[in-house]
Amino acid sequence: MIRGIYTGASGMLAKWTEMDVISNNLANVDTPAFKRHLMLWKEEPRFNMHRLFDDVIKTPNGEYDARPYIGDMGTGVRVKGEYIDFSQGALKSTSNPLDVAIWGEGFFEVDRANVGRLHTRAGNFIRNGEGFLTTMHGDKVIGADGNPMRIDTDGLYIQKNGTLVNRDGVAQGQLRLVTFKDMQSLSKIGDNLFRETQKSGTATPAPAATEVRQGYIEAANSNIIKDMVQMIVVNRAYEANQRVISTGDQLIGMAISDVGRA
Repeated sequence: MIRGIYTGASGMLAKWTEMDVISNNLANVDTPAFKRHLMLWKEEPRFNMHRLFDDVIKTPNGEYDARPYIGDMGTGVRVKGEYIDFSQGALKSTSNPLDVAIWGEGFFEVDRANVGRLHTRAGNFIRNGEGFLTTMHGDKVIGADGNPMRIDTDGLYIQKNGTLVNRDGVAQGQLRLVTFKDMQSLSKIGDNLFRETQKSGTATPAPAATEVRQGYIEAANSNIIKDMVQMIVVNRAYEANQRVISTGDQLIGMAISDVGRA
């Protein structure tokens, strides 16, 4: 009975964490290029159960367990980690020449003051007072030459390979598009930004099939309907585990009362 209480508690804690993740996905449904998070679970060890009060028979060749096997018992579940779903989000037309969406695998590279090089898929860019192409948070967008991009927005055209061309057809640089060997190992630092780690590997050029689309923004890949349904499922599972604990507590109370009367 006590073990059942711990099993129920582990389920409640796991579902509590999953509810936080789903809530975060829903809160960012309007965040450009947001990638939803999914949970990874790990089952706790299972134990074989045998009928009680049967003897273990000793023989010349050793002991023989006469207790029949009646099944196994789980001891709960725990959160193993989070998985980021990097699948493509839908493209939304904005008609803003500085909005750029990535179609395919890859990230934009940006430079944040006092932090260094970071990576994002959110391409809702602006031009700052110094003429640099930046993110909404003021991080300078890096070009293929490794330097921040200074642009002229008059008649700006962005080709599918990321090359920026002005009204006169003069190239102003090319967006740097990169990818990583293990994107799941990227470190999240907030503001829809990622930083490379030793496990993720260093940034390498994005696949040749990756394109950029001017005048579009990649939407979050969260699905409101599915997340709302999953939130209901998680809530019901949380309540079920809560009842397991309540039932276990009642059984323990009854057992203690019976011992007291004996």
